[in-house]
Amino acid sequence: VGLLTADEVAACETAGTEVVTLRRGVVAIAVFTSPENAAIDCVSLNDLYALLSAEADGFTDWGDANALTGTWGGAPLPSAPLEVFGPEAGSSRDALAQVVLARVARGDTGLDPAGRDFTTEIRSTAGTDPESVIAAVAASEAGLGWTYFTDAEEALDAGVVRPLRISAEDGGSCIGPNPETVEAAAYPASAHLYTHVDAAVRDGDEALQAWLALALDEDGLPAVEEAGYALL
Repeated sequence: VGLLTADEVAACETAGTEVVTLRRGVVAIAVFTSPENAAIDCVSLNDLYALLSAEADGFTDWGDANALTGTWGGAPLPSAPLEVFGPEAGSSRDALAQVVLARVARGDTGLDPAGRDFTTEIRSTAGTDPESVIAAVAASEAGLGWTYFTDAEEALDAGVVRPLRISAEDGGSCIGPNPETVEAAAYPASAHLYTHVDAAVRDGDEALQAWLALALDEDGLPAVEEAGYALL
């Protein structure tokens, strides 16, 4: 999904590999709650780590997450029954790990990764597909759910579930998901989608050249949306 890490760039330089990076779309995870849950409007990426990572397994109240957020000085979350719904498997689960949990683990959200061990594993959740996740959250008292923004956009617009605004760091500006914030990757639970190609292989591989041409033209770009991503 993201840009190459510093270690990956260094490895390519050591190997003498020239990498061409293509930005093809935006991946965004909508995080939402029941319309009845008026107590919670904005959470930080660090809060989401405390609610959705494997460290939160067994938490049954939003306030349980304070056992984690309190260790790094985060604002306390209110008490409310917590049921978590999200796809049990699939690419959206991987995307959540990359755009939320991995950012916390890298220190991108204001926390010190050298100070404690963070995980990129997601807690156990109920739900199989976006429709079942949305329906379960809508029927809950104060449930928490997530899926691709593109899969949840219609339900969010209709008020079936209520989107949570998200801040990149504790105490930061809260930004909600909508087509504009997602397309600009300004919504904190979003990231640009990149394809990385070995320039030498590209130049000498007609099949790869044909794939890249398809991926970037009007016939190939719809596949980005079909996979759950937003076009630029």
